[in-house]
Amino acid sequence: RVALCILALCSPDAWAQLTWDSRQLDFHPTLEDTNVIANFTFSNAGTKTIVITGVKSSCDCTTAQLDKFKYDPGEKGEVRTNFRFGGQMGLQQKSVIVQTDNPAEPLTQLTMRVFIPELVRVTPKFVDWRAGEERMPKAIRCEIVHSEPIHLVGVESTNDRLLVQIKTVKAGKEYELVVTPVDTQFPIKATFRIESDFPKGRPRTFYAYGQVKEAETMVSTNVVSAAVGAPVAAPVGAP
Repeated sequence: RVALCILALCSPDAWAQLTWDSRQLDFHPTLEDTNVIANFTFSNAGTKTIVITGVKSSCDCTTAQLDKFKYDPGEKGEVRTNFRFGGQMGLQQKSVIVQTDNPAEPLTQLTMRVFIPELVRVTPKFVDWRAGEERMPKAIRCEIVHSEPIHLVGVESTNDRLLVQIKTVKAGKEYELVVTPVDTQFPIKATFRIESDFPKGRPRTFYAYGQVKEAETMVSTNVVSAAVGAPVAAPVGAP
């Protein structure tokens, strides 16, 4: 028993250890909310100062902050995260990785689960063309799934080589985006920002995407070898 106690005291966990009140937090924002702030609280339960060497979020829409990076035994702190929705809807899961100098647990994952009310269903969210394909228009359907009417008042493309127009199918209930590439000779990528009138004072923006893909090239290995003069192996038993 004495030996076991000595081993426990000498283990890295006994020297420095962050204990978290919760590593996962759930949120149910209202229709008017555009972001969620989560505070992940912790304390140093070990007997040695611990240093947080880095904090990294899973995407650009989520940021994480700390008041400081060094925590003495018994000291408490928190990682403050801010997730901005943009046009995201439904269940969104965002994570933050906390890195410390504790060799027993160098990385800790913190998770936010955010259940964002669905207002507009965009299908498909992505349209594409292959290089050289005929530049036929493609449609994206925007269906209002909220109980109240929501009007889509405009759309903008981030690339003027992918043109987009909005058509009203049923005002307040259904719209259609018509996307047409100027040409399909070169790769193009664009984000389509869909502006709405809901909620009043803080209207939401929704998103769809389009691209022209690069042409796929397949070259025979034999052709390449012959072109560069590479020797071809003789069959087994050949003179």
